Amino acid sequence: MKKFIIYDNDGNILSQLQCLESEIEDNVPSGCSYQEFDGDPLNKKLVDGELIDLEIEPFLFAMTLRDTRNALLTQSDWTQLPDSPLTDSDKIAWQAYRQELRDLPETYPDATPIDQVVFPNPPN
Repeated sequence: MKKFIIYDNDGNILSQLQCLESEIEDNVPSGCSYQEFDGDPLNKKLVDGELIDLEIEPFLFAMTLRDTRNALLTQSDWTQLPDSPLTDSDKIAWQAYRQELRDLPETYPDATPIDQVVFPNPPN
């Protein structure tokens, strides 16, 4: 599996995807391009083939942080369902991860470049 970013003709990064290299073209919308990328493309733009940091205002940082956090929480909602296939100890590990995500806005109350935010790693 490889990580890719999908971007439009203006270099705006639209999404990040992890898949087999042979599957990437099936996942790229018409009119968009992709590039292998092993990092965090948040608040970056592709210019002449290179990722550059975008300046964002403090309120945009807070929105970006919360949006990213909320997306990660949504992706892990299944871990807390009663019929989840996880063991009790795995559910507890996921609960701790989800609490760390919820605490991020308080951990980073001031405007900080998003790439300086340390997001917790999900349990294995």
